[in-house]
Amino acid sequence: GQVDIISGARDLVKQAKKIGATILSKPDANTIGLYIFQADYPGNVFANRDVRLAANYAIDHKLIGETIFSGVGIRPWGCTWPPATEISTTNPRYLKACQTPRPYDPERAKKHLAAAGYKPGKGPTINIEYSASYPEEGALAEAMQPMLKAVGFNAKVERVDRAERNRRRWSGKHINTLLFF
Repeated sequence: GQVDIISGARDLVKQAKKIGATILSKPDANTIGLYIFQADYPGNVFANRDVRLAANYAIDHKLIGETIFSGVGIRPWGCTWPPATEISTTNPRYLKACQTPRPYDPERAKKHLAAAGYKPGKGPTINIEYSASYPEEGALAEAMQPMLKAVGFNAKVERVDRAERNRRRWSGKHINTLLFF
């Protein structure tokens, strides 16, 4: 009749299941999403909607959720902010648009890059930036890089501390960059 409650990182889930533990997690505690800042700034390749769509279709969110996050606590979500923190979830049209992320579709990503004016294999140079606030960030950046490169982006991974990230945003130099949460 005794119950012990412990918390642990996702890397312990398989081990805990082997000994018969019951795993509980909040569904949207770990939501994979992309941030694209300053898309309205001159020179930012992400100002073009087709480039933003190409990046979305290029990333296999399901595979990342299953491998890096071991499928624990992952809720698919197609908009910027996760549902628990987004006030717009009270709007039915917003919910309909966001409840399903864009599917992984590299061919569609290539078509969007072409529509943005990029020749096959000659897409824009972008940064995949992470700050190591969470243990999976480096692995997430490294997983996304070949996916983006496969459709034509010249994607570079860069670890940046939060102070530098903020300095870039405040100075208007945070362009051509994907961030994630």
